[in-house]
Amino acid sequence: MSPSFCPTCGMLSEYALPRSTTPSPLDFELLSVNTPPHESDKSSEEIQFLQSQLIKAQETLSALIAVTSRKNAAAKIILHPMRSLPQDILVEIFLSCAPTVDHRNGEWHKLHGARLDSLSPLSHPWNISHVSRRWRDITLSLPRLWSVMYLDFSRYTQFSSRQCAFMGSLLLERSAKLDLCVNIASGVEGIANHPLTHLLKETTTRWRILNSCIPTISLQSLSGCQFPALQELGIRRQPCVYGEGDVDVDTFKDVQTISAVIFHHSFAGDIRRFKQLPWKKVLKLSCDCFALDPALLPILRQSIGVEDFTVTFHDLTPAFYTLRPHSIILPALERLKVIQYVYSPKQIEQFLHLFRTPAIRDLTLIFDSDRALSFTALVPHPDFHRISTLRITCSMGGSSRDPDYMGGTQALLNFLHPMSGVEEFELKDEEVTCEFLKGLAVGGLESGVVLFPSLRSLDLHECGFEDSEDYDILARIRNFLLRVAESRSAGHDCPCVPLERMILPEEHWLEGFKVDTVEVT
Repeated sequence: MSPSFCPTCGMLSEYALPRSTTPSPLDFELLSVNTPPHESDKSSEEIQFLQSQLIKAQETLSALIAVTSRKNAAAKIILHPMRSLPQDILVEIFLSCAPTVDHRNGEWHKLHGARLDSLSPLSHPWNISHVSRRWRDITLSLPRLWSVMYLDFSRYTQFSSRQCAFMGSLLLERSAKLDLCVNIASGVEGIANHPLTHLLKETTTRWRILNSCIPTISLQSLSGCQFPALQELGIRRQPCVYGEGDVDVDTFKDVQTISAVIFHHSFAGDIRRFKQLPWKKVLKLSCDCFALDPALLPILRQSIGVEDFTVTFHDLTPAFYTLRPHSIILPALERLKVIQYVYSPKQIEQFLHLFRTPAIRDLTLIFDSDRALSFTALVPHPDFHRISTLRITCSMGGSSRDPDYMGGTQALLNFLHPMSGVEEFELKDEEVTCEFLKGLAVGGLESGVVLFPSLRSLDLHECGFEDSEDYDILARIRNFLLRVAESRSAGHDCPCVPLERMILPEEHWLEGFKVDTVEVT
C-alpha cells in the first residue's frame, strides 16, 4: 500500500504511519545475530523516511507557532481598549494632556525645550495628531488644543522663514477663533525682525494671556496693536543685545480688560518701564524683584484696585528706609504675600509698614529659612487686626546678632501679638520651639494677653520641633501641644473662641490627646 499524503500540509496520513512501535519479526531476527542485513531489508529506508517526516512535522509546528504569535500580537493591537474608547473620553484625555500656561518662573523654554514648543513636531498636539487617522480627526476638531502657544524664537534660527510662517499659520488656523494664550521667549536678539512676529501681530485681538521672556524693546515693537481681550500679562526680564536705554513700553496703555500682571525676576527699573499700563484696573499683581527701590512706588500708588498682591525680593535699597510709614494706600487689597530671600527678615517688616491696607484679610509671609528671625520695635501695624488667615514660613532657630533688633521666638510672638482677628494660622518651621508653643496656649504669655483670641484652626503639619529626638524634650513638646489644645477647647473658661481644628505633623504626637472638642489630625 503506497503512502498517502495530506493535500493541505503535506504530511503522511495517519493510516500510512506505522501503527506499532515494537520491532518486526525480521528486526528481532537481525538483532539476535551479528551478520550484516540483506540488501532487500527495508529497515534503514523506513527510518530515513520517518526522520524526514519528523523534520517536516517540526517545520510545520514552528511555522504554526510563528503564525500564532503574529496573530496574537495583531490581536492585542486590534483589540486594545484604546480602540474602543468613545470619542468623548478621548477628547477629555487629549485636553488633559494639552499644554497649560506656566507661571512658575517664566522659564518654560529652558525647562521643557522642544517638548513644549508649539512649532516642534514633538510637542502636543502635533504628536498625537500623527498616531492614527481617528486621532488626527479628533485633534483637528478641537481648537482648544491649538489655542495655547509656546514660541521660543531662539530655536527658530535653524528653520527657514518659510517654515516658521507655514507652521505658525497652520497653528493659528487650527485654533479657529478662540482666545489665545501666548507664551513668547527669545534670546537677546529679540523678536522685532522675525517674520513670525508679523503673523502674530494679526492675532493680537484674540490674545487673552501673554507671557513674555523677551527684551523690553521687543515688547515695544508690538505698540500699535490692539489687545481688546487681554486679561493677564506676565513679563520676565531679558536683556537686549543692543541695549534698551530708557525705553518706556506703551504697548498696553489702552488695554481695558487687563486684570493680572506678573513680573518674573526683574529689577524695579524694569517694572517702571510699564508705568503706562492701566494700573487702576489691575486686580492681581505679582512682582519678583532683585531689589526694591522707590522707583516702584509710583506704580504701587496707582494700583488702587489690586486685591491680590505678591512681592518677592532679595533686598531693600537704602532709600526705602527713609520713606514715611503708611505712605501707600491699597484700599482694595485683601490678600498679601511677601517673600524675602538672602537678607535679614526685618526688611519684610519695613516693607509692610509702607502700606495701609484697610481691607486685608489674608497674609502670607515667607522668611529666609537660613537666617534667624529679627524684627525692629516698630509700632504695631494699624491694619493687622483685620487679618483672618495667616501663613508664615520662617526659622525660629538662633537669634539676631544685632543688639538693636529682637530675634528668635520672642520676636515672632511680639510681631504676631497685634493680629487679634486671626482665625486660621498655618506655620512652617523646621525647628518650632517650646517657647512658641507655650505662647500659643492661653495664659502662656507673661503679659497675660491671649495670642490669636479668635483662632479656630491651627495648622502645624509642616513643622519640625527642636531636638525632637531627645525623649525629655519630646515629652515637653507633647505636653505643650496638649496644653494649647486643652486651654483653647470648648467648655474651658478662657477669653477666646474655642479651637475647632489642630493639624500636627506626625501621628505619634497624638498620644495623650483627650480633647474631644478639638479635631486633631
